[in-house]
Amino acid sequence: MVPSTGPESPQLEVHWKLTAPHDEFRIDYADPNVGFHCGWHQDGDHTHLGAAHFQYQTASMETPDYEEAVFEAVSPPKLLWECCDELFEKIIPNYTEGL
Repeated sequence: MVPSTGPESPQLEVHWKLTAPHDEFRIDYADPNVGFHCGWHQDGDHTHLGAAHFQYQTASMETPDYEEAVFEAVSPPKLLWECCDELFEKIIPNYTEGL
């Protein structure tokens, strides 16, 4: 089966580290067919955006764009589910339209 975006398979990677006071995680999606990459990160980067941030980059952008991310879920499985829901229902359709 060929993905609808092209011959290369899009990738979804999840990295999770249990730490106090907040777990550190990275949930990253990349589609090499259209040059789109996005992800939710809760780590020490971009602390001016809060505990977590969302970032994305399209092939036409030189640098990624960042924004604060706030989650309803608190447990790792529910948070991953929340991000995947948003990814497939909103992010991919909105950010890759016309690519």
